[in-house]
Amino acid sequence: MPEHNSSLPKQLEHPFFSEVAAQLFPDEAGFFYGAMAAGPWEESYISVPGQYEVWNEVSKKIEESFKEKNKPRVREGMRVGISTLLKILYWSNKQPVKLNELNEVDSLALKPVNCQERLYFLIQRPELFHSYIQLKQLMEEQKKQFMKNIAIKKGSTR
Repeated sequence: MPEHNSSLPKQLEHPFFSEVAAQLFPDEAGFFYGAMAAGPWEESYISVPGQYEVWNEVSKKIEESFKEKNKPRVREGMRVGISTLLKILYWSNKQPVKLNELNEVDSLALKPVNCQERLYFLIQRPELFHSYIQLKQLMEEQKKQFMKNIAIKKGSTR
């Protein structure tokens, strides 16, 4: 049984993110604590593109860490990259990230194919270069889903 971290809302409990969940998901932490009535997921057409800018920076740092063969930095970079993917994934679906429900990622409407299985692979083996490649692919696939959804919504409002 995993130890309950009382300083975290239960929705943000996950062993991979444990000690940094509140820093990586500050909007969700505020929301689940009741300090915020809404979050960036409410206006995903604004917040999601900003997360892709974050990803571009994180991606460069992960690549540098791989070149330097610095496993702790690779792991940390991947943790930030995976948290960015999760924000993009959940916010695209107008929901806050719920780390304690990652086993239900495949129930989200907008998501890459086999998302849940691929996400588990990343979390279990963040130091592998293949995991980084997989993360990049998931980011691109989610971006296509998100942009397609925005285009469909724009088309239906005309």
